[in-house]
Amino acid sequence: MYEEPRICLIPIGKIDVNIREQILGSVEKSFENLKAVLRRFNVVSSKTEALQLSEQDGGNYDLALLIPLHGATAHLQVAVAEALKLPVVIWSLPWRFSFPTSASAYGALKEKGYWANLLHGPPDSRRLAEEVACLARVSSALRKLSKTRVGILGNLPNYMVASFYDIEALEKRFGIRFEQLSHVEFMEVLNFIQQDLKGNVKQSLPKDVSVQTDDYSLAKGFAVHKAIKEVLGRHHLDAVAIGCHPDLETELQINPCLGYIEDSYTIGCECDVLSLISALILKYLSGSSGWITDIYSLEDNSLTLVHCAAPRSLARGGQVLISGRTQKEIGDRPPTLAECRPKISNEDATLVRFIGKSADRLHLVFGKVLDCDIEEQVKVVLKLHGSPSEFVKYAMGNHYTFALGDLRKEVRILCERLNIEVIET
Repeated sequence: MYEEPRICLIPIGKIDVNIREQILGSVEKSFENLKAVLRRFNVVSSKTEALQLSEQDGGNYDLALLIPLHGATAHLQVAVAEALKLPVVIWSLPWRFSFPTSASAYGALKEKGYWANLLHGPPDSRRLAEEVACLARVSSALRKLSKTRVGILGNLPNYMVASFYDIEALEKRFGIRFEQLSHVEFMEVLNFIQQDLKGNVKQSLPKDVSVQTDDYSLAKGFAVHKAIKEVLGRHHLDAVAIGCHPDLETELQINPCLGYIEDSYTIGCECDVLSLISALILKYLSGSSGWITDIYSLEDNSLTLVHCAAPRSLARGGQVLISGRTQKEIGDRPPTLAECRPKISNEDATLVRFIGKSADRLHLVFGKVLDCDIEEQVKVVLKLHGSPSEFVKYAMGNHYTFALGDLRKEVRILCERLNIEVIET
């Protein structure tokens, strides 16, 4: 379930109460239907009141929105930021010298190393409210990343030569913590669940899912999903990079793709840690899971993306198959298959890939879904917004991560905060 970013609204200065309420009411109204939680704090008109904000639970918020009501309040704005220790947006108003004093506070905060942004305009500006909400989404995603714990079960396949990663560098950059999981523990849990699994598995699936595989495959796939979920729960992990193909798939004679049926954890296919991080970022920014997929072919500006399965949430309430059919050209695949395949609707979409072991570069792509086929795989045709030749120039790996919606602005801001170079094509 998507957790909307939380913003604390702090008016700064002392003016006529009626005028103040009119201004703040206009700001609050501008945020209607923006999928952000806005809570107004008490007015700050003295250094003492600013310092008292340190007693507020700033950890429950992603962003502090300061509204300087008049001039000569820069010192109070800085004091509020220091008390709350949150990313700050200053919304300066076009009167009462709000703009120059806000610029002064902004300069001081940037000098101190704060993540601060300065906006300027009337209190009823929808455009500025959207800017604030965008920054809050990025701040929320960064906060969630810093608390994320990821398990690694298995190894990168030998053909994933562009997906090597530096754990220490990734932990330092994103704040994520990684843990190597035991294959023995996973197999013990799986064996126990398979022995204990009773009843009709179909009854445990969401009602909007259509099952097109045999009962044996479904039960086996469901047991693998439950085992992964159990191991992650034991270790308090949010996601797993799993060596599904070819190692685990060959050993178990089934793949773990049924785990996409719910969003309780995030899956990194083929032990691709870099793509797993990008999937987490897109999920935290949008509320929908990211889909790790192969770039399959490119004709004119139509890019075909193919993978065995994808997160159910990408169906947006539409058709979802649990399928036992598979793409013939892959070659040897297990006889038992239960793969979650959502019918992805024709919407705008964002595509990203980290480049480099420390994820110091990111290839950012935008397009629109033209078609989605889920019979033998999840196969999406994406009309690229940019140049096909430029896409090929920077296509430095087989996996890209896909998310519905235009997330380019959020991705750019997040990468700027994390010192990641964005290559946009």
